[in-house]
Amino acid sequence: MIVYPNERAADVVNLLGPNADANANYMNALAKAQAETQSMPTNEQKAFAWFNVGTSLNSLGRYEDAAKAYDQARAFNELPWRMLWYQTGPYRAYYQAKRYDDVISLSSSVLNLVEIEESYYWRGWAFYSQGYVEAAANDFRAALKAHPNWGPALDALNTLGATP
Repeated sequence: MIVYPNERAADVVNLLGPNADANANYMNALAKAQAETQSMPTNEQKAFAWFNVGTSLNSLGRYEDAAKAYDQARAFNELPWRMLWYQTGPYRAYYQAKRYDDVISLSSSVLNLVEIEESYYWRGWAFYSQGYVEAAANDFRAALKAHPNWGPALDALNTLGATP
């Protein structure tokens, strides 16, 4: 995030050049990450490069491609075990690609270690999409326990017509 006074907006846009356009920025990031999948010397670095490909594809709304990129990243078994505490892109990609079992499996593996509200949230939506409304509501409530008054979980419960 760049913080600047309104009167300096033109300077900031000029400084960013083509990357001032969000779509162009995502495309540039995608191209860089794709190149890094081939150029990085270690499997750990390649895993991160593939993860970055997935993140860029997610930002472009190309969820099925993003899911495949995240599959590639995970296949190296080199990502830190706490990766999804901070980067939840795979949940969105798998969910949008209708790979609900993958969302449930991945989020459950995180939740077996620690209670992270985003993991409950995405698992809840995956359960809901499979018709398990009560399981979804329970996960949204668990997200609220981990992060009281968290807007996305409150909104999800409201969508289900469930109480927090």
